[in-house]
Amino acid sequence: FPLFLMALVWDRLRLRDNPSELVRTSLPGASAVQQARVDSALRDIGRSASEGLSEPWATSVRRAATGPRDELPDLLDRAVAGADLGLARRPLWWRAVNTLQWLLAAVTVAGALWLMGLFVVAWLQLPDPPLPYWGQLPVPTVMLAGGIVVGLLLALVSGLFARAGAARAARRARRRVTERVGRLAQDTIIEPVQQELSAHTELCRELARLRG
Repeated sequence: FPLFLMALVWDRLRLRDNPSELVRTSLPGASAVQQARVDSALRDIGRSASEGLSEPWATSVRRAATGPRDELPDLLDRAVAGADLGLARRPLWWRAVNTLQWLLAAVTVAGALWLMGLFVVAWLQLPDPPLPYWGQLPVPTVMLAGGIVVGLLLALVSGLFARAGAARAARRARRRVTERVGRLAQDTIIEPVQQELSAHTELCRELARLRG
């Protein structure tokens, strides 16, 4: 049965590919189709659990199964919004990459400004300032080109890591929401039905004992 609740949750939260921060008041209400699926599941549980029982026990079991129908949307809201999906925590490599990207950007800008300065000096026909070299290339050219190339490579690699991390976060979010929805189904539907069945079993046991 929790699968029906999970289908309702996924349709409402759109967590299939892009999990995001959950705000309880932002969740839309269940559609008529979604509510009909849940109602059908509740009736199936009640019908299956009450099979073979005499009245009024069969009615009591079916009522226990369908009793929380009107409360389920709000209970789902609370269960999902209260789930700790761990989406606010950033991996340690994220900070390192972010720092390195800023450093590469600074190196690139510095190289560009250096080359612009050299261009202005040449345009004004001033004496050439001393220019350090890295191998056969001027250092400002290496800074500009190297900063751009390394920055692009870093962006590509970090994008691969980010997509892999997003997939793991999505699986973790689904697992935690599934657990909370499963507990909700257990607490609000399965346990009340089991209590009715247990009461019926206990009554039958006592009647059998009294009859000798």
